[in-house]
Amino acid sequence: IGSDQTPELIKYIDENSEEGGVILFEEIDKADTECLNIFMRMLDEGEIISAKNIPYSVKNFIILSTTNMSAHHVNTLGFSSAENDVRETMVKATTGMKKEQLARFNLVVEYEDLTKEDKMKLCQTAIDETIYRLIKIKGYNIKFEYNYEIISQIVDKANTSFGVREIKKQASREISQKLAEFIRTHSEKDLIVKLNSLEDAEIKVNKSKDEE
Repeated sequence: IGSDQTPELIKYIDENSEEGGVILFEEIDKADTECLNIFMRMLDEGEIISAKNIPYSVKNFIILSTTNMSAHHVNTLGFSSAENDVRETMVKATTGMKKEQLARFNLVVEYEDLTKEDKMKLCQTAIDETIYRLIKIKGYNIKFEYNYEIISQIVDKANTSFGVREIKKQASREISQKLAEFIRTHSEKDLIVKLNSLEDAEIKVNKSKDEE
């Protein structure tokens, strides 16, 4: 309010009006009624009206939305194709959308559980991101080594009923806490961290050849 800056969504639509693109609205069930009306107009009329009352066409865009409201019906992660009649049953009951609102969607797909392999890939990415953040701690020189077993252990320990984010949180927690406990009780700055398993974490001072 009070700013002449063009909103990011309007800017994206305007800049890609000819070639089109993808617009994703995450967790649409949490949207305010006014926002939901704007979203529905995009689906129904193929345009969005800016605060300056300027219409922008979205007919060349693929519009997607997600919702977690059906999680108690499908306690899973990921996507798979599903019969489109879920509109009238699961989706309507869990999102609270009206029949005429759901009718604007061309297709509705439901969530499917990720495989253990998928979760382990996500976990490995989370571990690498955590390590990348920790090795940049100012004043420290830290090297990390870990094996495949710890990835599986973290996935098994994470409570994925709360979503994939729990895998990332668990991975960050397991690695960060072990390093933090060592740093609190030691003054050395040059360290080697070996994570063999969740129960077997070895942290030692990286001594130079002269010191050895």
